[in-house]
Amino acid sequence: MGSLNGDIQVISVDPTTGRVSFGLVPQILTGYQKLVQIVVLSLLNTPGKDILNPADGGGILSMIGTNIESVNATDVLAELNMAVSKTQTEVINYQTGITATPDELLSSLQVISLTEGQSIDEVLLTLRIINQAGRSTDVVL
Repeated sequence: MGSLNGDIQVISVDPTTGRVSFGLVPQILTGYQKLVQIVVLSLLNTPGKDILNPADGGGILSMIGTNIESVNATDVLAELNMAVSKTQTEVINYQTGITATPDELLSSLQVISLTEGQSIDEVLLTLRIINQAGRSTDVVL
C-alpha cells in the first residue's frame, strides 16, 4: 500500500456531494486524492481477504445487505466507528517510514454522520479524512 509514487485511480469523489463512485480512470493519483483512495479501499476491504495481510481491512463492505432497523442503528454506528478506527490505525501504521508528502499521509479519520439515503435500502456514511498537511476532505460512502 503506497509504495509507488502514485496510485491508479479506481474511485472518484464528487466535488460537490462527496459521494464516492467506483471505476477505473486512466490517471495516476497523488497527494490528498491518493490518500482518499487508500482510506476508502482500506475501509471497504474485508479482513481475511488479503493473503499477505489477513487481518487488514475495515470490513464495512461485509455490512452491505444487512438489515438496519431504527432499534439497532446505534449498534451499526458503533460498528462503523470501530471499522473507521481500525482503518485509521492500519493506514497510519503502513505509512510510517515511507517517503510521502504530508498531503498523502493520514492524520486522522472521523465519522461525521450516518444517514438514510434516497431509497429505503440506502444508508450513507459521511467520513472526514484529515491529512498531515491539515487538509480535510469529506467523503460519502
